[in-house]
Amino acid sequence: MRSRSYSLQLKTAKEQLDNALSQEKELNQLKSRFVSMVFHEFRNPLNSISGMAQILKTFEISCQSSEIIFTIRDHGIGIPAEDIPQLFNAFYRASNSEGFQGTALGLTIAKQYVALHQGAIAVTSELNVGTTFKVTIPTLLQFRHAFC
Repeated sequence: MRSRSYSLQLKTAKEQLDNALSQEKELNQLKSRFVSMVFHEFRNPLNSISGMAQILKTFEISCQSSEIIFTIRDHGIGIPAEDIPQLFNAFYRASNSEGFQGTALGLTIAKQYVALHQGAIAVTSELNVGTTFKVTIPTLLQFRHAFC
């Protein structure tokens, strides 16, 4: 009887160990995929910055009485007017962006970040002339001096 109980405990322990090892393997695979994705997400923008520096025209910061305005202009290919309403949707790429690197997440993240600060982000663009992004963020009086 004791041998049978011991055998059952051993079998249960082995099943639990196999299950734990399987879960650990799955977690390691998920961790590996996550690290790969994060590395890709940070590497691509950094690689793109050097190329973008060539088309970036201006980056301005201005202060109003209760807000800070960031204006970013480039003289790139521009964005077709029909693409602008979807531009801030995750994974949406403008119809003329083929051949350009990116995950189409940057503007989505930027819009969410600006929204967290009760701000707004707007875009205007003209094909073959360039694009302007205007980010407006309300400020508290005590923080205004840090930027203006």
